[in-house]
Amino acid sequence: MAPPASEQGAALAVEDGVELARCLRDLPAGEALAAFERLRRERVEAVVAAGRAGTSRAHQPALAKRLRELRSKAGRLIDWQRRPPTGGGWTCDHHIEWNEKASESG
Repeated sequence: MAPPASEQGAALAVEDGVELARCLRDLPAGEALAAFERLRRERVEAVVAAGRAGTSRAHQPALAKRLRELRSKAGRLIDWQRRPPTGGGWTCDHHIEWNEKASESG
């Protein structure tokens, strides 16, 4: 489950629905759920981990205030959700190619 600070719970649920539909469409019933888990696990765990980092800051008011001050002074050069170390926009700009077979991706 994505922590509230990640603000990604609903997005992950929609992504899950699309990916599950692809798996059920393209694979035999016995393989569909295993493929769904394989296709989703890495992304979901990464988003949950990013959300946990935000949650820990949110529950420490003094630290959160200091982080806001630093972010403001830096001119908001770093936006952790839009430009994470792994590349641009990975939490918000995820795309699932509907026309690609579920067995061909992941």
